[in-house]
Amino acid sequence: NAGVLWKHSLAVALGSRMIAAKRAPALESDAFSVGLIHDAGKLALNKYLDEKKQDVRRFFQEHSPSYLLAERHVLGFDHTEIAKDLCMKWKLPESHAEAMRYHHDPASSEDNQLAHVIHLANFLARESGYGSSTDTESAPLDESSLKALTLKQTDVENLSDDLSAAV
Repeated sequence: NAGVLWKHSLAVALGSRMIAAKRAPALESDAFSVGLIHDAGKLALNKYLDEKKQDVRRFFQEHSPSYLLAERHVLGFDHTEIAKDLCMKWKLPESHAEAMRYHHDPASSEDNQLAHVIHLANFLARESGYGSSTDTESAPLDESSLKALTLKQTDVENLSDDLSAAV
């Protein structure tokens, strides 16, 4: 659902800008931009996953409700890998490409602060009711992002409230 994905992307962009403003002001503009396009790989893969809709449904029934895992199982790669490739093709900075690639696994990003920002904003957006239409499972918050951004759980709760108000 393009409308749901758009709202999710906007929520992640707004959340990313809010987080960056508090913890990495130099990244504020970049955080908004990367947050807005962080799921561009989903758009690129949509046609191919539609063609394999039954395989995706079967994966959900037999294995996991994770769309990310379904992408990997059915296609052999996921939307984060495609997003990174798109960034490189669009000649965006490598730090942006890496943030998009690791927004579900920021601990693997080799300390890319932008990946942690996008990950946290993605988590907050989903928790605030702005998940993408493909999200059938709520992914946990990677604790490494709290450490990287020097945030506490109470900060996350406040950011969640702020994001809901902003969206």
